[in-house]
Amino acid sequence: MSDDDIFKPGAIEDVLRGIAQGHDVIIVNAEVQNSECTRLLMPKVAKITEDRVYSPGEDEQFFIDAANLLSYIGATVVKKSFWQNRPREPYYGTDFLHVGVIFQKPIEGTALLIAKPLISQRYGVAIWSPRRFEVSIVHWPSLIWSFHTVSETAKRRICLRYPWESFRDLTYRRATAAYTFQHFSKYVMPAKVSLYSKMMALVISLLPGVFTNLAALIYYTQIKKSEIAIVDLKGCAFYPPNRYKRLMGTRVGLVKQGRPVRARNV
Repeated sequence: MSDDDIFKPGAIEDVLRGIAQGHDVIIVNAEVQNSECTRLLMPKVAKITEDRVYSPGEDEQFFIDAANLLSYIGATVVKKSFWQNRPREPYYGTDFLHVGVIFQKPIEGTALLIAKPLISQRYGVAIWSPRRFEVSIVHWPSLIWSFHTVSETAKRRICLRYPWESFRDLTYRRATAAYTFQHFSKYVMPAKVSLYSKMMALVISLLPGVFTNLAALIYYTQIKKSEIAIVDLKGCAFYPPNRYKRLMGTRVGLVKQGRPVRARNV
């Protein structure tokens, strides 16, 4: 249960009905709102229209349908005995312990995915937001690609093994100030990927932030419309109005300290 999201009316009753059916795992669909819960960014994370029950042997389809939703821990309901009977220590430090516990091996019982969004998830307030690149581009793919119970085809439907091989994804992260040359040096340079991928990642890490942000805003508002992407782009340091405010704040701070403000300071 998340501490700062909002249950929809009837959510607890719907989950209790699923528990009464004896499922080992229940995944609750969620909608995504902005941080103030005043604007709907995504009507539902799992794109299904009716509840689905997964029997033993259907682990791969369950993985395909639910893995991305499970990056949000508040969607997860598990039977206590199921949790206790599975190794947890190997997944400490992955940031997604619950995902490792669920998908490490086939589920002997049944799993339920509830189609109706029962939670309003507040976007952009995750505790790991300052480590966004490390968590979403390093830890998450490493975890997803560690599972032996699903095929590589299924894993690709969740994420690439090395997301920095995607020009669009990496450019988006640069545009949201989530990818820098420091990230390239620490994570991409040592990775076992092609020279082409490393060169592309290097060039993207050096792109001017404001220019990349504006280009991405045009793309996500006019071509591939995405409310979540727009929130990310307008909320980061590279968004021109934010950058202007920060620079003006620096100028005011220097004036208050009695230091001369030259052109290079602004």
